[in-house]
Amino acid sequence: MRLETKNSEITVWLVKVPNFLAERLHELEGDIDIGELEITSATENEPASVNIKFSEKVCGSGFPTSFHLDRSEVDKQMYMLKSEKDTSGIEAKVTTECFVRPVINEEYILYRKTRNEITSGPKRMTQVIDFNKDGRIGERIGSISELETMARKRKKMLMDKKRERLDKSHVMDMLFNAFEKHKFWTVKDLADFTGQPVAYIQELISEIGMLNKKDHKNTYELKPEYSYGRDESQ
Repeated sequence: MRLETKNSEITVWLVKVPNFLAERLHELEGDIDIGELEITSATENEPASVNIKFSEKVCGSGFPTSFHLDRSEVDKQMYMLKSEKDTSGIEAKVTTECFVRPVINEEYILYRKTRNEITSGPKRMTQVIDFNKDGRIGERIGSISELETMARKRKKMLMDKKRERLDKSHVMDMLFNAFEKHKFWTVKDLADFTGQPVAYIQELISEIGMLNKKDHKNTYELKPEYSYGRDESQ
């Protein structure tokens, strides 16, 4: 197979977006204004930043509008290829890799909650837990059988694949999902639940959670601004 290289010096940016945003952008038709970029210059204390504000034509009602764009230079050769029958060609060389992630605010929290309710079916029922029988204060709420089942599933997952850091927005989604199941979590339990390194979870949980120093010591719960609309009976 012949490889065309005439476009190998054309440079492009590779932009990766969350699945839910990719699905929405894929639905768009025609030539429309999708939003605005806000670029701030670097200062002595803050690096330069790029923020994206999507238009109502893209987002509609209830869809997150605010996103960050994290940029990094590509330190190895990366190319875009196109194949047609017996010929393949280099379309461009990737020089910059970007990751689009949502701004974690009330708008995004409400979107996630609504989406989870639609996809997860019936809500969980309230249960009375006997801590003397089913668990100890300081551990996540749940029966012993539930915890053992969850532990086995997570252990199998970790045996199948070494823990690797996933995209931040993906892990944040899993963390919010965990707090929708139970109010209090230890960092280790969150690491097991998400399949992520403990150090990575410790880094992220400080953004959305606060350490409980009273009844449930050494556990985290969501900060008030991120627990908007949460059913406290769970």
